[in-house]
Amino acid sequence: MEFNQYKNASKNSFQEVFVEHIHNDAMLITELFLAKRWSIIFSNEPVFITSDSPVVIVNDKHKPYGIKTKGTVIIFPISPTRLLWLDDMHEQPQYQYYPLKYQDSRSYNLLIWLNASRYMFSHRNSDEILTEIVSCIDDYEKEAEHK
Repeated sequence: MEFNQYKNASKNSFQEVFVEHIHNDAMLITELFLAKRWSIIFSNEPVFITSDSPVVIVNDKHKPYGIKTKGTVIIFPISPTRLLWLDDMHEQPQYQYYPLKYQDSRSYNLLIWLNASRYMFSHRNSDEILTEIVSCIDDYEKEAEHK
């Protein structure tokens, strides 16, 4: 896509380019995903949300980054009690179940919510979830002030 096409592109055009890219690079992307360490974060209570764009790719150490960039983490909510976690921590055991620390799903739900295109889905009231997300952001801001 040339610059003028990019500048004047519609959301549908971006989706078409994305689908074409995925189609052309499906095997490469599959290999990159399979090279990650796979784990499940679980909660005894249903706490995780999902969205219309549930696969979240984050890296807090590098900008820009991609799937292959060291430190990139991929999360995918697979149920209200399970979250698939892919990372590069190969020194740790693979294919493990890790309990949700402190029963605090706020940071995961924040990432999923930020990645959503339009919709968030949950068994809970959306006001309750958004209140938790705001409190998570407030906590991050307080931590940043103390650094």
